[in-house]
Amino acid sequence: MNACCLKTGSLLLLIAIAMMVPGRAAGQIPIRRVADVKGQESSVLRGVGIVVGLKGTGDPDLAATYRALGRMLSGSGLEMMRDVSGQELISEFRGTSNAAIVFVTAEVPGSGLRQGSKVRCRVDSFGSAVSLQGGMLLEASLTGGPYVGDSGKMPILAIASGPIELIDQTHATSGVVDRGCQLQVDFRNTFTYVESWVPRRLDQREFVPDEGGMQIREEAVEPKQQLYFDLVIRPQYAGFGTASEVAETLKQYQPYLESSGPMPLAKDQVTIQVPIPDYYVDDPVNFVSELLALELHNKPKKSVVVINRRTGIVIIGDEVRFDPAAVSSADFAIDAGATRPLDLDANGPLPPGPGVELKRLQQALDQLQAPPETLIEIVKGLAEGGYLYGEVIEID
Repeated sequence: MNACCLKTGSLLLLIAIAMMVPGRAAGQIPIRRVADVKGQESSVLRGVGIVVGLKGTGDPDLAATYRALGRMLSGSGLEMMRDVSGQELISEFRGTSNAAIVFVTAEVPGSGLRQGSKVRCRVDSFGSAVSLQGGMLLEASLTGGPYVGDSGKMPILAIASGPIELIDQTHATSGVVDRGCQLQVDFRNTFTYVESWVPRRLDQREFVPDEGGMQIREEAVEPKQQLYFDLVIRPQYAGFGTASEVAETLKQYQPYLESSGPMPLAKDQVTIQVPIPDYYVDDPVNFVSELLALELHNKPKKSVVVINRRTGIVIIGDEVRFDPAAVSSADFAIDAGATRPLDLDANGPLPPGPGVELKRLQQALDQLQAPPETLIEIVKGLAEGGYLYGEVIEID
């Protein structure tokens, strides 16, 4: 198990049961669990729309809603009364509250989608509507994403419409339209790119007596065009060690062992540049799939403590340790030094490494039936004092 959790007896029982479930051999995880292919990012589409059919819960006196509704009706062929300047008279809408102006957003997954595909869209009121319950989103044009037309204007990428379902009954001004957003263009996320690669060849060796050694002279050959893609380490695993481990694992893949071309290279803590061998140039998808399935034998270490104060859940990574220190809380006084009122060795010998594993402290507190708040305060105190080897992340 890769983390410890403190909350209630039932939760601990659930975790204990999860530990018994057979899975992948310890220490071996596929590359796809720690890295993603660059270029496979999601795209967010956005626009403004009108929701109608509300039972008096829409915008009561919002001019923007009236103007948008007037333009939509005019575009549908309904002849609107106009003033001397040619603008639609929106005064005839005043006093109605069956419509609301809303923001509409949708997300296209990083894998991309084809024209005509449908995704869920979200609808949020930004006027004075009380509820979108029972409303119908009229056709709204969405833009955004990576596409910009030749004119510099954002083209219409999707059309959203349909009946609204509330996300939360207690938050009635936000909702979703399931499969309500239809794409008007293809979203194809390219993940490969071409760079020049200049191989170097050891052409000959010259012995230079006056310098007292062997001098190797390299002769450059013609540059080649090489197809690459990049792997990006996920933030929670990013680091020099992980990047190096991924690159070294890739180098042991058979196509690279038989290749005289460039090798996978860790460019920094998050990026591995991966060349695609000539044999796979016409089938890069299959090649990337094979690489992502390769297993890392030295899995990335998790030196993170995640605290959810609202639920009382604390998740502790295996590698989180702390230096010997005396800690006092409202209910407990703990000396994790030479003498320990809480026996941190009770769960077996301490593994080698700096300090004490934090999960030992969690286990000791659990034996004393300490509330989660006690562990939370101790962890925060250790971190603030500089005694904790790990990152503390607090979430709502």
